Amino acid sequence: MFKRGFLLIVFLMFGISSVLEASSGKGRKAERLISEGRIAEAMEEYQKMVEKYRDKEPEYVQEAHNGLARCWLIKAKDAYRDKNFIEAKSSAEEVVSRYKDTSSVEEANTYLVLAQYELSRSLLAERKYQECISQCKEVLKKIPGTTHGVDKLKRVIGDSLYFLGKEALEDKDYSGAIEKLEAVRNEYPESEKVNEAVVDLAEAMFQQGLIHTEKEEYREALTLFENVLEMSGENKAITHKVKQGMAQVLLAMAEKDFNQKEYASAIQKCQKGIEQLPKEAPILPGLRELMGKAGEALFRRAEERMKKREYKEAIKDLELAFTSTREKEFRARCQYLIGKCNRLNGEHEGALSTYQAVLNRFKDTLVVPVTYYDMYLIYSGQNRKEKALNSIKLASAADPGNSEYLFSLAELLSALGQAEEAKSAYEKVLPILQEEVNKTFLHKEKVQYRLGQAYLNLGQYTEAAIEFDKALHREPSMMEARKGLAEAQFQDQNYTGAIKTYAYLIKEEADNFKDLESRLAKEKSLQLAQELETARKELAFFHFQTGLSYEQLGDYDKALQECRLGLEGVPTQKAAAALKRIQSRLQDKKDSGTKKEDGKEE
Repeated sequence: MFKRGFLLIVFLMFGISSVLEASSGKGRKAERLISEGRIAEAMEEYQKMVEKYRDKEPEYVQEAHNGLARCWLIKAKDAYRDKNFIEAKSSAEEVVSRYKDTSSVEEANTYLVLAQYELSRSLLAERKYQECISQCKEVLKKIPGTTHGVDKLKRVIGDSLYFLGKEALEDKDYSGAIEKLEAVRNEYPESEKVNEAVVDLAEAMFQQGLIHTEKEEYREALTLFENVLEMSGENKAITHKVKQGMAQVLLAMAEKDFNQKEYASAIQKCQKGIEQLPKEAPILPGLRELMGKAGEALFRRAEERMKKREYKEAIKDLELAFTSTREKEFRARCQYLIGKCNRLNGEHEGALSTYQAVLNRFKDTLVVPVTYYDMYLIYSGQNRKEKALNSIKLASAADPGNSEYLFSLAELLSALGQAEEAKSAYEKVLPILQEEVNKTFLHKEKVQYRLGQAYLNLGQYTEAAIEFDKALHREPSMMEARKGLAEAQFQDQNYTGAIKTYAYLIKEEADNFKDLESRLAKEKSLQLAQELETARKELAFFHFQTGLSYEQLGDYDKALQECRLGLEGVPTQKAAAALKRIQSRLQDKKDSGTKKEDGKEE
């Protein structure tokens, strides 16, 4: 039993040894054939090994594959050496496609690339550009990107694309040219034609942009022109005509925006177009003219918004309108109105800052007087009397014929107690107002009121009363004119008329006082409290003046009654003097009456 087992082991070992010797013998034979240059026979031997051991011994199959790969590589090398590049490519592809797991594949990749490169050069020479691209791309799919010579294939792809793009450009297929030339620039910078491709791409984009322009496809055209400018760099020939085309497109887009009342967008496009052009460009005046029209439209819209108290929106319009032209007066008006919007919106410091900028930048324009006047209004509201006086003096000096400025100056001087200066100002404004009242048809009552005030302060009381009366016939609710009328009547010794006018004022002010009291009870506002105190003093003053009128008429009882109601309307000393005087006359009257009674008794 032991003997038979031993014999079996020996037999098996002998069998395996025989097999190994046989296979090794096959491999050695193929190797010998390779060394003798008999490649086809060696390949047959290796193929037999594959078939024999396919399902039995994988290591021998792998040995055969290595040998076959070497044979194909040798064939590729020989063919390449003999400049049979088709054969070289075919042999190298066998290794790359079928024997990727062999040590020969890396070298085969290189020969595949080299062979294809040589074939591509021939295809380029024959102007078979598309075929060249297809073959090169097919090879690149099969090999690693790190293979030696890959850059050469990419270069010929780029060159081929360039020539295809050039042909498309010549055939006026601009979209096709753009597609191919962009690929050269973006995907194949290795191409020797990349610089030429960029130049031709710019031309193709420019021509396609013109086509879009003709079709009124302005956004597409603008995008292309912008791309051309970005890539053209220092190529003045192309950039010059592209800028012209771009400006034309921007003008067309701006005109469309203008017609749709999108003025801000129109201005921005015009500005962009102007930035592209030299001073002598023929389209430049058209851009500036349209931009100016858009600016004027924005200015008018801003004025409408100001009427609606939409001040912030108006400022935005004015800021953009300011940039729409170089015309000095228009820009000055825009900046002045920005300041006015701030003033009307209660942002006084912002308004003053803007007004000062107007005066610094546009000191010789027509808005200077009104700018000073607006500053006067702000300073007056802030009770900054010196600054207010300085501002109104400058406004009047800048526009001496303006009755509003001169009248405001006279009023402020009078309020500050500068009687002589006030009188001088009233004397100057009087003839201006006399001429103006005959030429005014809208809001004439305002001129008549000012004329009445001028007469009043110059001591011409009858004339003052007449003008105040005229103003009140036009606008009965004009309280300032009624106050002026009462004062003129009193000074003109028309005490009956004064009493009647003060009675009207007392009624109106009493109603106002009650309304303010009611509102203050609900809102508890400091401003309302101040307004209520002002109304209290006004009401008291009217009573006091009524009392003085009764005094002049000899009705001392009513005079005393009214003056007592008016104590808060005048300084204490004045009130005390009036009361003493009236009481004295009452006493005199009483004493006089007593004497008469005594005389009768006697």
